Amino acid sequence: MSVIIPARRLLWISLTIAALFSILGGLGEYSGEFMPGDPLRSLRAFDFARGNVPTWFTSAAFLTCTLLLLIIAAHARRTSWRATLLWGGLAVLMLALSVNEIFAVEHNTLLDYATRALRLTLRTDGLTILVVLGGVVSVAGVALYSRLFLGLPARTRRAFFVAGAVYLGGAIGLQAIGTLIERQPGGSPLLKLVVSNIEELCEIAGVLIFLYALLAYVEQRIGPITLTVRQ
Repeated sequence: MSVIIPARRLLWISLTIAALFSILGGLGEYSGEFMPGDPLRSLRAFDFARGNVPTWFTSAAFLTCTLLLLIIAAHARRTSWRATLLWGGLAVLMLALSVNEIFAVEHNTLLDYATRALRLTLRTDGLTILVVLGGVVSVAGVALYSRLFLGLPARTRRAFFVAGAVYLGGAIGLQAIGTLIERQPGGSPLLKLVVSNIEELCEIAGVLIFLYALLAYVEQRIGPITLTVRQ
């Protein structure tokens, strides 16, 4: 028996699951902050804290992206070693992000120390560092991958662009807004909670759209991926 799930349908199913996580987790956080007795505490298993259900879901999505990128890199080896290295570099990045989702590596490695050093050197706050680092990484990524990106099919390019915009919009844009709200005297905890959940949802949605783009690209250039069960 062979099972083929269209990439678009898989995308909508995954986005629906992510939205449910956001709603349930948000209700759990709201219960802890604003409801006497915290009656919905069990729903905090679905918030975006490390080790909760959405963390494993996102890690699995990153890991699936890693596997697809390795397939694409192996296929690209027939025509271009440069393309192979670029796809392989993305695979390494996705694997690192998958591991980071579970173990919160960025809080315990050289990246964290480098961020602190920049903050002290530039005598600025974490928000400015976040925006600066995000801008530098984005520009470097465009410079390195622009040729590969422009050589992709139009549909794949659009999906990659949307995925990056949604992910960075959450990881940088909404996180910066959340930080500003937190700093405001008398800032609304409810508004901060809502912005934080939308931020995390955007990050997951960006990963899922990227996963969809990779699946569609593999199906177009290499062939459909099927699950086969045999006796």
